[in-house]
Amino acid sequence: MAVARRPCVLVFAGHDPSGGAGIQADIEAIAGQGAHALPVITALTVQDNDHVYAVHAVDAQIILQQAMTLVAKMPIAAIKIGIVAHAKNAAAIANFIHKMQMQQASLPVILDPVLGSGQGDALALDDALASLQPLLKVATLITPNLPEAKRLAPTAQDAMAQAQALLMHRCKDVLIKGGHASDELVCNLWFGANGQRDWT
Repeated sequence: MAVARRPCVLVFAGHDPSGGAGIQADIEAIAGQGAHALPVITALTVQDNDHVYAVHAVDAQIILQQAMTLVAKMPIAAIKIGIVAHAKNAAAIANFIHKMQMQQASLPVILDPVLGSGQGDALALDDALASLQPLLKVATLITPNLPEAKRLAPTAQDAMAQAQALLMHRCKDVLIKGGHASDELVCNLWFGANGQRDWT
């Protein structure tokens, strides 16, 4: 009797030694959905659960070597991207994913556009917003929180306009996470081809 394999999710993210976010949180979330994470660490951070004190980027070639080795051996069902640390890493990862999409046109690519820590500390060695640009062109789902959505679409007046600006890229769906709002209930907003869906 054949045993069903869990789908593999290739994850590009930074290591948070406090365990509250980053690659560890991704592994746990992916496992919770019944899938298997293939973690590729893009950065080592020095942080606790209050502040980020330093970010050390992993060299882009090491990132690509890890990813290419995994892809050559295992079928990839989806890709998740967190922090990439700087523009060179972002460009290398985006180019790698673009080549994969030429072979797997329907490959889901989830981009969590982390522009800083929860306390506002930098998680990139250069302009995090500028670094994200090549990744926006390969993502099929973008998941900013409210402050990130405003930074990604600075001229947009509300969440719907921000989502519409992001949908002009390759992505088909945008999830704007409402955890930074002042309301008692967290309201997440999903925008896509079928319009807007809200849930608390």
